[in-house]
Amino acid sequence: MRSKILLITTLLAAAVFGSLSGRPHTASGAGPCEREPRLKAGSSVGAAVRGNVLLRGGSYGAPGVGLSGDSPDAMMRHVSTSGRGLAVVRDQVGDDALVVATRAGTRELPQDGEIMHPAWSASGDLVWAVDDRLGLLERGASRVRSIPGPDQGAMLFAPAFATEHTVVVVRSAPPTASVPEDEWSNDLWSVNLRSGEWRRLTRFPAGQDRWTAIRTPVGLGDGVVEFVRIDGTASKTEPPRFELWSLSGRDVRRVRALPGERYLAGVVGGYHVWNIPAFTTATWRLVLERADGTTVGLGCGAVAVEPMDVTDPDRRAPLGRQEQAPPGGWRDPTDGPAAAVLVGDFPDEAAAAVAATEIAAVYEPTSVKVVRHADAPTVLLQGAWAVFLHLDDGADAVAALDTFRERLPQWAHMSWMVTP
Repeated sequence: MRSKILLITTLLAAAVFGSLSGRPHTASGAGPCEREPRLKAGSSVGAAVRGNVLLRGGSYGAPGVGLSGDSPDAMMRHVSTSGRGLAVVRDQVGDDALVVATRAGTRELPQDGEIMHPAWSASGDLVWAVDDRLGLLERGASRVRSIPGPDQGAMLFAPAFATEHTVVVVRSAPPTASVPEDEWSNDLWSVNLRSGEWRRLTRFPAGQDRWTAIRTPVGLGDGVVEFVRIDGTASKTEPPRFELWSLSGRDVRRVRALPGERYLAGVVGGYHVWNIPAFTTATWRLVLERADGTTVGLGCGAVAVEPMDVTDPDRRAPLGRQEQAPPGGWRDPTDGPAAAVLVGDFPDEAAAAVAATEIAAVYEPTSVKVVRHADAPTVLLQGAWAVFLHLDDGADAVAALDTFRERLPQWAHMSWMVTP
């Protein structure tokens, strides 16, 4: 089984730990991405990925992990470190591989599916998600254990150790007849690694018009896990709400609202480190938040989030190597033909016209059109304006959106696929 997870954020599309680069500076805007090390390898944030290059110990590359540029058809993502080793996903066309580097050497573990978010325990066990199951490599073991998920067909991702023998993981409900989209409902489940018993921990509201996403759970020790919850309404064009939540045993509570889109990259010395998107430069910024709320920029790099500056190999696969449609006839709506790239919302026609001029300078002017609610009532609220970039019949929606964001990064955070 190979499924796609759609990151439903302000983008409405596709989203380790270690030594990051950058001189200290107050986080504001995108800013330059410096290369001086700020955090030491072995901390809870010890490595990051930027531009398909592994940043570790303040340098490019990592001893024993020759991934940088090793294959034009591969992408590095979800790098994870501990004091005992480093693991990073080699995302390839089709099945992925997990590369694990420890003091004993480097191993490559091919997997039958899509690998997501490796995570280390305090004692050196390594767990990761593969489609609807978990993989587990215990410290000193030579063979990988496969742990079936709580049910078939539901994607698992972002596992985190709550205790030495308990892993908390995000379960994404599969599409249904009433909600034919992936990622409409996320909840946390836990599994006892000894018994294989699963327990559901959260029941966040979700349905035809309301969706809930969970991102970047981080184990803090003593059974405590923090995570980002995203709550949105499908019929509204306003940004979703981002919140920090905490889980301890079965006690789940909201900690605080977050000031915008951001995801946990780790906790260092009791302070949160965040991945914050810089859409204008298609990069992830790493920011440390102090106890008083002030922030320090640590540089740039993707930590447990999807890189924005490298295209997923499965999305650039040639025809004939693409994923097959899931059983039952349902297809990811971004895989089929799409009518247009929508850029918006804008408060008035003048603002939309400025964007249309920039888009027309890159694309065929006749394919660019300024529209209002009356022109597209199913995708625009009353009083809102947008720009449509109409696509040819049968165009690859994912590739078209990726290309648009690469060519016009200033509009990346306001663009998605629509069929008016």
